[in-house]
Amino acid sequence: MKKFLVTTLPGLEIYLAKELQDAEIIYNGRVNTSHAATTCRLGIYIIEIHAQFKFNNFNDIISKNIDLPFNQVTCKRMGEHPFTSQNVRDAFMKKSTDSNNTCFIDIIDELCTIGLLINKKKLSSRSYHMHIHSGSVPPLIAAAALAISEYTPKKSLCDPFCRDGVILIEAGILGGKELTGIDKKNSIRNAKINAEVAEVNINLNIGDYKNMPSCDQVVTKPFEFTSKVKADKTAGKLKEFLIMTQVKQVESLTLIMNHPGKIKDIALECGFLVKRTAVISSGQLQWYITVLHPKTAILGVFDKKL
Repeated sequence: MKKFLVTTLPGLEIYLAKELQDAEIIYNGRVNTSHAATTCRLGIYIIEIHAQFKFNNFNDIISKNIDLPFNQVTCKRMGEHPFTSQNVRDAFMKKSTDSNNTCFIDIIDELCTIGLLINKKKLSSRSYHMHIHSGSVPPLIAAAALAISEYTPKKSLCDPFCRDGVILIEAGILGGKELTGIDKKNSIRNAKINAEVAEVNINLNIGDYKNMPSCDQVVTKPFEFTSKVKADKTAGKLKEFLIMTQVKQVESLTLIMNHPGKIKDIALECGFLVKRTAVISSGQLQWYITVLHPKTAILGVFDKKL
């Protein structure tokens, strides 16, 4: 039986495994599965596995006896190694044939997977993402935030800082119907164009978070703690925003941030409890996803059980 490796960003493997269902987490950002999941939203590369092993040195990798038809080589490497991805590519190109396939070598720390690349284009690429806001959330992170927030298409969803609309578009692709985005004029224009390309219907409005409607869930990238000088001002804006979501009686609020600062303390102060958190690594960038529930909502659930 064929086996496939599906790669994602470290920190997302548990959610990718849930999406694929018949999957086994083998390492950070690495999941094995029995089918080529070319439509999954949380993956990046899919490799048909021909060898998967732990190695001690460079020679363990390049001396592996593989019988693969390929004329191109891609190597993705994460971790500290005394060799480069180019070293690996050069060694494997000596084994190439005239077949129009790509040999993919995935190296993460001491784990190596060698196989044939199934998807020529990254699964994390989105053709709809044409008009990009400078502060945009990458589509893979947006899809991850929805998974971590446990969003379902039956829920109404709002992004009051929607920028180019990526979070709402990802929700629409999942089947969401009640989707609302709010932001400045130029951002709304970009979001409309992206949504049209994705063939997703979103209620987009010019304004700010103070114009947020009542909804089941909020998933958004809000104000950030990018400057120590402006930390107090940022904290004040976040408190105002969190209090507004309390007034709207949302079931959950999911925040996507690169600089979370004291967001957990602020959330507690504003009447929220931290339900779950995730840290996703993307190159040198860290994405912090924090799911908050209103204290009253959580206590209400507990009261019903009692």
